[in-house]
Amino acid sequence: MFPAILNALARVFGVLKLLRFQFLLVLAGTALSFVPAIHDAWYAAADHSGLDLLRSLSGVLAAALATATGNWYTARLLLKFGLPNSPGVIDLASPGSMWAAEQLPRILGSAVLVIVGGTAFALGIYWEFATLWIYGAAVLVVAVLFYWVLVKRRDWQSLRPVAVELQETQRKEATLRTLWDELPPVQRKIGLVLAVAIAGSLFVGVTFPEWIAWFGAKLNVLGVVLLGALLIAPVGTLIAYLSNYSRVPWFTLLLIYVIGISFFNERHEVRLCSGDCPPRAAPPQRDLRAYATQWIAASHRDDSRRIPVVIVATEGGGVRAAYWTAAVLDLLEARSKARGHAPFSRSVFAISGVSGGSVGATVFAARQAPVEVDEPCENLDGVFATDVLSPTIATLFFTDLPKRFIPIPFGTDRAATLEKGWEKYFCRMKLPFDELSPADGSQLRPLLLLNSTAVGSGRRVVVSSLGYATQHDFNVDFPDAVDGARILGTTALPASAAALTSARFPFVSPAGVAHPRGESLDDAGKVVRLVDGGYFDNSGAMTARDVIRVLRALDPDRSRLDLAVLVIRNDPKRVEKPANNECTDDNGLDYLEGRHALAPDAASPIRAFFASWSKSSDDGRRALLDDVGKRFTRNDGGPDPDARVFEIALYDLRTRDCFGPSPRLPLSWLLSRQSVIAMRSQLDRAYKIDAENGLREPTFAIDRNDGAINALVDFAGR
Repeated sequence: MFPAILNALARVFGVLKLLRFQFLLVLAGTALSFVPAIHDAWYAAADHSGLDLLRSLSGVLAAALATATGNWYTARLLLKFGLPNSPGVIDLASPGSMWAAEQLPRILGSAVLVIVGGTAFALGIYWEFATLWIYGAAVLVVAVLFYWVLVKRRDWQSLRPVAVELQETQRKEATLRTLWDELPPVQRKIGLVLAVAIAGSLFVGVTFPEWIAWFGAKLNVLGVVLLGALLIAPVGTLIAYLSNYSRVPWFTLLLIYVIGISFFNERHEVRLCSGDCPPRAAPPQRDLRAYATQWIAASHRDDSRRIPVVIVATEGGGVRAAYWTAAVLDLLEARSKARGHAPFSRSVFAISGVSGGSVGATVFAARQAPVEVDEPCENLDGVFATDVLSPTIATLFFTDLPKRFIPIPFGTDRAATLEKGWEKYFCRMKLPFDELSPADGSQLRPLLLLNSTAVGSGRRVVVSSLGYATQHDFNVDFPDAVDGARILGTTALPASAAALTSARFPFVSPAGVAHPRGESLDDAGKVVRLVDGGYFDNSGAMTARDVIRVLRALDPDRSRLDLAVLVIRNDPKRVEKPANNECTDDNGLDYLEGRHALAPDAASPIRAFFASWSKSSDDGRRALLDDVGKRFTRNDGGPDPDARVFEIALYDLRTRDCFGPSPRLPLSWLLSRQSVIAMRSQLDRAYKIDAENGLREPTFAIDRNDGAINALVDFAGR
């Protein structure tokens, strides 16, 4: 009995090995269903009404049906054609093998719809979002109908049994042309439509990438990912079949080819202008000390009071960090004006940002640009709820991926698509960076210090509007860092491009290539590749400490400047509710793990590396806070005149006993209204919580953030 079961399973897995691309597609889809960014994409897709809702969800369903059909069709076609040089994969005498050959294509096709519907249904139930769970249930019904149609189609089309078809593939005289001609007309039409659609999309993506970006924006990220899978699975299946048919290792040859031409076709240059590029202007010669001297002179008071100076360090964390940073600074600005103080931004000397924190800092600086810049800024919450990820992912699948096989670099890439999305939705992000972060300290606007990482050396790169004659001069103010303005050769690049130099994390945006002005003749022709600043330090604390050191050198007796630090925490802090106790974020036992772990021998070193890497930012932040003075700790909003360290923390609201249903805040560049509400409600007691989303007022988070905000406003308004 047991040997028979093992033999049957072996036969099933033999067929599954033949259909490995379709199976891998299903596994990848299952894994993606657990990714927070996909969850937020679901909420964003369903968070519409009327025709917009119909268009959004019907687009996802259409893409899912197309991908399901493609997965079934390529699997069925592969079994029909067989692998001529791998006989014995399908045992015609084995019931298990024949069952697998008949049912697995149907299962692998229907599984795409099951994943889509199951994810939507589960999220809708968890979030108590009726539109989503009803849609998910409907898609699951469509999955059942899809499977039923695949079963009944053989009767409707009077097709031969699967066993008879498979016997035909064993004929040695069967050629590709013979097998194709023997396909039913419907299957030949599906194949031709699929081939034309794939070839056409690749041609358009390579030739007219802006059309692909437009199409991605009209769909949504879920539909784009599904269509990307529809592209990859058939092409991979075709290559696998041709490799077996011709006895040529096409996969290996293609891999060698792509690696070989990668020396010549890299085209991910940092975008230095929005339209026709003017000559690159060298940054003005003004270092941090000169800038600070101007800023202090412009902030001079007639009385003996010290000048309040705020240094901001904001962490990375994708779109959640971008929104949280901009929302915190925006609220501080509004609350300062409401209390009759000077704008809060006039007290902010510099903002050291990393990744999404850099994007949020740039958005805030753009919103504070001089009024003569005639471009109104929309509500911050609405701006961040826009979708810039879908066109970026569409460019990844249909433009950047096929261009990997073309030896000549040309055209734009997904990084440019993302930057143009920011320019479209975020006000004034198309302006030159040095207009948002001027090198003239007398304007009393925050100096933006955007932290990136150099791939070749692993060193910190600081992109700013400052100008230094040499790298050595830069290192006087910023030890061991690299001058980003010298690498880029200009400070007038679009603000969106400057922000992205700090936020290029894997897959979504590639490493940016810069052609610096070398310090010697030996450096001619060399480049610097820039990636996310979080690789080096995700807190922004090291650059903030450099700024504090320079300011204290200008005020050694501390008689003129009253320094304070605002740390914006963008990594959500977990809140727990012990039995019979209050909600707390005092997770002192975070070093404890579950007794059982998956593959601990292999996984432990990897997990320890990433855990210790993330904790290194905590060490840098702690050193920054110790540099300044007393930390604000009161939760009642009362004054604390001695506080000089203020921390605004983002909390993970998934503890239902404390907050009700809430999403896990994403790291990508898509933010749903649900996530906007979950973050914004942690800042402001006056913010209206939408009763439909079931989120209770996060009093716990507000108690900790509101007091620090009020105290910081009072400090800056002294």
